[in-house]
Amino acid sequence: MRNPLKSKAPPYCHWKTNGRNFGCWYFERPGYPRVRVPGLPWTPEFMAVYEKATKAKPAEIGASRTVPRSLGAVIVAYYSSAAWRGLASSTKRTYGGVIEALREAHGGMPIAGLKREHIKKLIEKKALEGGACAANRLLSVLGILLDVALDAGLIETNPARTVKKLKHRAIGFHTWTEDEVAAFRAHWAIETRQRLAFELLLCTAQRSSDVRQMRTAQIAGGCVALSQQKTHAPLRIPLLPELQAALAAAPVIGAETALVTQYGRAFTEKGFGLFIKKACVAAGLTHCSAHGLRKAAARRLAEAGCTVHQIAAITGHATLREIERYTKEASQLRLAEAAFATLRGTSDERKV
Repeated sequence: MRNPLKSKAPPYCHWKTNGRNFGCWYFERPGYPRVRVPGLPWTPEFMAVYEKATKAKPAEIGASRTVPRSLGAVIVAYYSSAAWRGLASSTKRTYGGVIEALREAHGGMPIAGLKREHIKKLIEKKALEGGACAANRLLSVLGILLDVALDAGLIETNPARTVKKLKHRAIGFHTWTEDEVAAFRAHWAIETRQRLAFELLLCTAQRSSDVRQMRTAQIAGGCVALSQQKTHAPLRIPLLPELQAALAAAPVIGAETALVTQYGRAFTEKGFGLFIKKACVAAGLTHCSAHGLRKAAARRLAEAGCTVHQIAAITGHATLREIERYTKEASQLRLAEAAFATLRGTSDERKV
């Protein structure tokens, strides 16, 4: 047994004092009940309580501040569900912001009292405050929460599913043009970290969350193998010549992740976004972003005549609706060019 006076305490154990030369150990693990642990670390008395605490059932998020059969109680149930645990971290942040605002404003409302007319008023109010996109996101989240209530037998129907989403034209992230792609490449030399990040984003058509965490071992055998963080889709993407050249010229390839900071560490989510944004600004492309490169990659594939399924095999989109927009725009351009070519041919025949 370890020496309790010299050994480091087990994980999640912290010494707390009341400021009067008296204190004790506590097991404090996020999401688990806080437990007072007697004795000294690693002693039989201490370890018996510690082991029991580590095997305890995680505390339900927000359970201590909810009213039974209320919207708040449904939120707690959703946070404890497999559906919530299976979401990507980025989706959890998006949904979580909406859910917590709902809990703050209406958490005590009886779930059975939430009718269609109430939901329509909430959506209309949100549209006035944050626009149609925010209102539709709120409607989607309400639909998910009320499905949880429906499955639990708290309501008989889901009124959110009977409310139509508001029409809006989403602008979204700017899609890089070919001139902008050329301008970035002209500004950042092939051997820079900025250029490597750019080529990984454009040539793989992946999200920033996947590119910044791409491991060096995943890039081998002439392709990139990955499992998308958001959709968990397994993909193998052939390496384009531009990406191969950037990988060969890169001064530093991380031992773990291919992209690293100037200090040799993996990028954080915010850090990578800021890194790309600064690179765009330096190249005079202030309106461009990392996600815009993913859209540019999809546009390029569509303009090359790829089908929606071929594009999805690279981008990993779970649904084809977004991809169909790119192929529709590309098809429209090809048809327009063909129409004018036909017109020019007819005009030339007339001249003859």
